[in-house]
Amino acid sequence: MFHTASVLLLLACGPLSVMSLTCLRCPNVNSISACNSNVACAADEHCYTEKRFSGTLSDYYSMGCVKSLYCPSTDTDVVIGKKDTLREDVEVDEKLKREALCFKCCSTDNCNLYLCDDVDPTEKPEAFTNGTELEIRLVGGYTKYEGNVEVFHNATWGGICDDYWSELHAQIVCSMLGFQKSNALAIKNNSFLDTSYTPFWLDDVKCPSNATILWHCTHRAWGSNDCNRGEKAGVKCYPAFPPKDDFIFLLDTQLQEFLKVDISSQTYDVIPTDMKYNPKTFDYDRGQNKIFFFDDLYKQILSIYSDGSGLSIIKQLDFNSDVSGIAVDPLNDIVFYSDNGLVVIAAINVDGSNHRYVISSSLNSPRSVALLPESQKIFWTEWGVLPKIESADYDGTGRTVLATTNLKWPNSLTIDYSESRLYFVDGGMGTIESMDLEGSFRRVILHDPVAHLFSLDVFSEYIYFTALEKSGPYKVRKDGSGLSPIGPQDFNHMSQIKFYKYGTGYRGNTEMQQRSLSTTFVRLDGISSSAMGSVGVYANGQWRDVCVNNWNDPEAQVFCSMLGFNRESHSGVSIPFTSRLTPLYIGDCLGSERHVAGCPSSEVSNWHLLNCTEKATLICFSQKQTDFQIDKFLIFFNTSTKDFIRMDLNTNSYTRKFFTPENITSVVYDPFNQRIYYNVVDKIATTSVIKSTDLITSGNSSNISNIFSESDINSLAIDTNSHTIFYTDVKKKLIGALLTSGSGSRVVLTGINQPRYITVDKLDTTIFWTEWGPVPKIEKANYDGTNRRSLVTTGLRYPNGIAVDPKAKLVYFCDAGTHSIEVMNTDGSNRRVLFTDLSSSLDGLTITSKYIYYSDKNKRHVLRLNRDGTNHTSAGPPDFPQVIGLHAYDIILN
Repeated sequence: MFHTASVLLLLACGPLSVMSLTCLRCPNVNSISACNSNVACAADEHCYTEKRFSGTLSDYYSMGCVKSLYCPSTDTDVVIGKKDTLREDVEVDEKLKREALCFKCCSTDNCNLYLCDDVDPTEKPEAFTNGTELEIRLVGGYTKYEGNVEVFHNATWGGICDDYWSELHAQIVCSMLGFQKSNALAIKNNSFLDTSYTPFWLDDVKCPSNATILWHCTHRAWGSNDCNRGEKAGVKCYPAFPPKDDFIFLLDTQLQEFLKVDISSQTYDVIPTDMKYNPKTFDYDRGQNKIFFFDDLYKQILSIYSDGSGLSIIKQLDFNSDVSGIAVDPLNDIVFYSDNGLVVIAAINVDGSNHRYVISSSLNSPRSVALLPESQKIFWTEWGVLPKIESADYDGTGRTVLATTNLKWPNSLTIDYSESRLYFVDGGMGTIESMDLEGSFRRVILHDPVAHLFSLDVFSEYIYFTALEKSGPYKVRKDGSGLSPIGPQDFNHMSQIKFYKYGTGYRGNTEMQQRSLSTTFVRLDGISSSAMGSVGVYANGQWRDVCVNNWNDPEAQVFCSMLGFNRESHSGVSIPFTSRLTPLYIGDCLGSERHVAGCPSSEVSNWHLLNCTEKATLICFSQKQTDFQIDKFLIFFNTSTKDFIRMDLNTNSYTRKFFTPENITSVVYDPFNQRIYYNVVDKIATTSVIKSTDLITSGNSSNISNIFSESDINSLAIDTNSHTIFYTDVKKKLIGALLTSGSGSRVVLTGINQPRYITVDKLDTTIFWTEWGPVPKIEKANYDGTNRRSLVTTGLRYPNGIAVDPKAKLVYFCDAGTHSIEVMNTDGSNRRVLFTDLSSSLDGLTITSKYIYYSDKNKRHVLRLNRDGTNHTSAGPPDFPQVIGLHAYDIILN
């Protein structure tokens, strides 16, 4: 059996006792409080307590007498941590060197009761020891960059009292968390209103001016304080770009959360997701800065950026699928996965195309997957009657068995590319092992027969791993020494771990991008129009108002260009800040940049947060329609904020036009007069009316139709050639039409059970609509209602959004019941499914010349995919939980 741990003793010569002490003496107990035996020590001995790891990854304690020579220099020097901090100038008893996590001495009778895990009752200041790696976090803030500071001690999170709390403390904390040190703010008096009853661990924390980490500071004894709930210390930090170099991704399958742990500070962030998934396994692609994972609830393979944004559904799998392992090849843009439900190993391109089975025979229970991208080889583990580890080429040929003996439940495996070796864990055998890529030179690194080792990753000299019965990750050296925990051990069910080291990767692989153009957006909050107002930037998963400092016409020109306007724009007046959003500094733009990220002072390392009292505004044109140069955009109504959104489809940035609260159910746009047409339904009065407003300016809204009584208009469609609006009325069970001027109102068709969405073919002068009811269907008819015919009557449940490409003669539609997006010819032939998402509640759908855009009531994004169904992704930031009337304008298509 391998018992391994870091060597953790800090040694110095201690004073010899001149009288005999009585000490608690117990070897190898699970708890200090369980010790009730005493022993008389020799004159040259102190009392001690030593904390160690056992072979089961749990802690145990030894207590008694020890030669004073081997004690730390002071009674309060606790030797604890995860670094090699041995003094080489003192000989040490080898027995004491082995496996110690904490070693502490004291010099009064039975004083070792309070050592290692228990709070020392003395009141004199303590100093963090050099071996301590203090784990900290922020709680209660509006963003992850702010909050009350808590430290992890004695297996519990606790606060810091704000006595002596200063900007120096804030700088130290922010730096430890991986954020910028400069301009860090110290927050006192529980300003983040944390109402939790966590203990105060630290009080009177005093740091020297050159301190860079909290263990350079002194404090009162752990838990000793005179603080009340209103004295919690907090900080407000700046995001650092790039963040700390080295981190670990973790998956807690019980909490259904992804976490990112910073290696240097051992602090962590929870990665937010668009909705509550049930992730089971994942991999990380450092080139795209994306997490690819399998959701066991809806049986999907998805991806998100490491800040939680940019949700993409790669593949909807069979409902019997049970994916146990997933691996991403960033060189060839392929995702491989093992499916224990279908008993296959499969692959799919990262854009969702070319799904295929690689291994589908002679498999029993495939588990973990690892890849060798340069030689295009796949490795996997397998449970079953004959557990084994195998390899094959990407096409399934060249299949080779690497190991079949001394295996029971081989779980995770990974490849050390620097030394061309496989590392794997076996939950049944309790081993971490390695072998070369041909299966030779196999050796055991760690053996713990009672631990269910589950996942691992490697970097440099360390193996990082999880065990199902432990509440946090561990690491051990490749030679089996140095076993130690990583970060706070307060997680529930750590199933998988992935290590990332900045500056490393596969040969030819792009290094991680901390902030890409595809996940950085700008927004304009309209004041008197949607072309004039205050501005914000969405980056790294956060919205930030822009500070007026150094905000000039060139900066405004870049923003206006990203919003779809021309560059003849200028900066507006400043507005006092009224929100809690931390301001962002943008500057030194030339005005010709295509994206704000191209401005010199907007480089990744120079985004500055300032103490700013006013935010920037801009004016994108002088209200002349000739200044409006937008070639393609989305228009829709966001019912959660009651405003019209116009999203530029070149940048996915958007403007907001605030509106009076009305129950709007559909939106269309006429480019000839640049007006939005929409309908308003009064559910109480059971009336509907069609209105119009200018796309840019506020106000100027008017009714174009009479108020329809006993009406419930659901959807509008517009023919911009004949200036005709068609609409479906669910209550009247009809399709009607009128001109955009409001004249010529007429009924086109009656006797439609539950008409939903409608669209028009301007070239063929036909209408298409979806219909619910006992027999859901999709139908079409001429503009005058003649030649009505059903195109689809089977395989439908709740057909909703529908769009037509008149030139390609294609009809696209979505169904909330089948969770699918489909396409067919305009005559109803050649129907086929393009995309399926079992987690969806599909609603609106529209198309451009290249893409399908749709809304999903279960998502906070507008979503997009190629017209062939591949490359699913989100469009813009996650700001839109309730999208109504999704309508696309594309100058090529329209």
